[in-house]
Amino acid sequence: MPDSIPDSDTASAPPQPALSPLSLPHLRTSLSEIKRTLTTHHFATLKLQAANITTIGILETYTHLTTISLPNNLISDISPIVKRANLQHLDLSGNKVKSVPRTLWERLITCEMARNEIDSWEEGSAAELCKLDLGRK
Repeated sequence: MPDSIPDSDTASAPPQPALSPLSLPHLRTSLSEIKRTLTTHHFATLKLQAANITTIGILETYTHLTTISLPNNLISDISPIVKRANLQHLDLSGNKVKSVPRTLWERLITCEMARNEIDSWEEGSAAELCKLDLGRK
């Protein structure tokens, strides 16, 4: 006979998904669309949704990405991608982003940041921006 009876709330609760930083295994399965630059070929697109990604520090080394799509994750710090000269399309909708610096969005063509926790948006010029989504739903 067991020493204790499990609490009915915890006994039937589904297991929580593991939280993780964006890592090489994620990148190997999510990078696509190789484009030619002046000297070589580079991956241009990263798409990975609802993978419980918490940090994106590894993207500091992927400077040639033109599209980053990481919707419905748990990302709050976007500093690794704010100074991307090549980034044109960004989808971080459904994350936990609180602040969006001007250096991120002023070069973008599309910026999807709906369903985040944004409380700070730096003003500036967005001459190339064609689509901006900051919706709450």
